[in-house]
Amino acid sequence: FPYIRAYISALTALSGLKTITIPTMNLTGLGEKLKRKTTFD
Repeated sequence: FPYIRAYISALTALSGLKTITIPTMNLTGLGEKLKRKTTFD
């Protein structure tokens, strides 16, 4: 995911458009929540 963020920032900066910066997200908590809600039958 960090490589995608850097790629998008660099691409928009080099294209002459306003730079798009995607904020950092903590996906660890989301992963734990999904593990608890996932059931295996």
